[in-house]
Amino acid sequence: MEYREAVDHCADCGRRLVDGPMPPDEEDFVELYACATRLDAERLKAMLTVEKLVCNLREMGSTSFPTGGGVYGEVRLVVRRREAEQAAELIRQAMQDGEISPEAGEFVEEE
Repeated sequence: MEYREAVDHCADCGRRLVDGPMPPDEEDFVELYACATRLDAERLKAMLTVEKLVCNLREMGSTSFPTGGGVYGEVRLVVRRREAEQAAELIRQAMQDGEISPEAGEFVEEE
């Protein structure tokens, strides 16, 4: 349900609603990094979460048709647009420090 000015409680559960619609940048996420395996993606997500960055993973392949070895296809790391530069720098630094292999994936070019 969309935001409505006069509504201050949820019609279903009765809970108090927030004061206004979410700021647009709070919902503006971008795909930052494409990982070959879920394990690499989870490792990057954990690293960024420790730094208090909001991120998530997006499965690009199908789990209906496994490709073998427990790998279902590409997994992309999704971050807030406003935190993308900081996240990219943390990933680059982790690669330089040897914490993450450069073969773990590649940065996604923004379209």
